[in-house]
This record gives sequence, C-alpha cells and structure tokens, in this order.
Amino acid sequence: MMLMEAKGIHKQFHNREVVKGIDVEVQQGEILALIGTNGAGKSTTLAMLLGILPPDTGTITRWREDYKAHIGVQLQSTPFFEGYTAEENLRLFAALYNLKMDKEQVQKKTGGM
Repeated sequence: MMLMEAKGIHKQFHNREVVKGIDVEVQQGEILALIGTNGAGKSTTLAMLLGILPPDTGTITRWREDYKAHIGVQLQSTPFFEGYTAEENLRLFAALYNLKMDKEQVQKKTGGM
C-alpha cells in the first residue's frame, strides 16, 4: 500500500536551492534512507515529507491521514538545524513524535523567537 508520494519537490532558503526536484514513493513497510553530506537537503526533505515544511514547487500526496503513525525516523544526531528558525526546529522534532503544539505552546517553548 502506498503511504506517500513526492513528485518534483523543490525547496529554497535565502535564494539557495537546497532540494532540487526529488521524486520518491514510500510504501507501507518500506525502509527509506536519506544519505548525503551536510547541507545536501536531507533534513529539509524529511521535513517536507512529514508535512512540517511545504515544498516551494512539486507535490506530496499522502494516502493515509494517520501517515505519521506509520513512520519511524532515526536521525544520525539531534542537533538544531542551521537555517531553520527556533519554531521550525521545534515543529520538526514535535512532528517526529506526532506531537501537536498550538501557537501559544510554540511561543512559550521558544521564548517568542
């Protein structure tokens, strides 16, 4: 069963394209590994697949509303990601554990950053 499909997703930060036209299909029960050097766009791609960041162009289709319950993520390390705001870092890690935070909670945790 297809869990999600990304077609032609791109993401740019400060006029620098960090994700360049990725296509990927993820089937339920499948293992997907994102491997690359620092700055290659792995974390940004993951954030888009998890629905934390929208792609600038391209589409991501998810066939299950509860898709996050069927995804496990193992990061090599757990640093804060450069180029992400405090809020984006917080939302990324919250999404990995399927935690929901309202705007007030985010403001409290980030000190209004």
